[in-house]
Amino acid sequence: MQPAFFDVRFIMTSQKNIFEEAKNGMFSEKLLRVLKPLSICIPPLRERREDIEFIAGGIIQKYGLDLTDKALLLGLREYYENHAFPENLHDLKRLLFYLSVKHRLES
Repeated sequence: MQPAFFDVRFIMTSQKNIFEEAKNGMFSEKLLRVLKPLSICIPPLRERREDIEFIAGGIIQKYGLDLTDKALLLGLREYYENHAFPENLHDLKRLLFYLSVKHRLES
């Protein structure tokens, strides 16, 4: 039997700053050294509001959500401009699914 070799890449996310966590002894510094050369820091949605509409459009398209009414989309825009998105993308997805169901029930 021949050994098999695979080119494997892992993508990991964290809601916490793992660099700060490592400094405070709450995250393995050894693991951080392995991951650090490959890390990409993406700011949370609340720090890049200009991307929310684009991301929301992708979610609406991906899941086929019924959110095409102009008034609904304007209300959505007003909401996310003032919302903190503490759970980031999960918050945005949950909001879009909720609005889609609500819109369907009301029409």
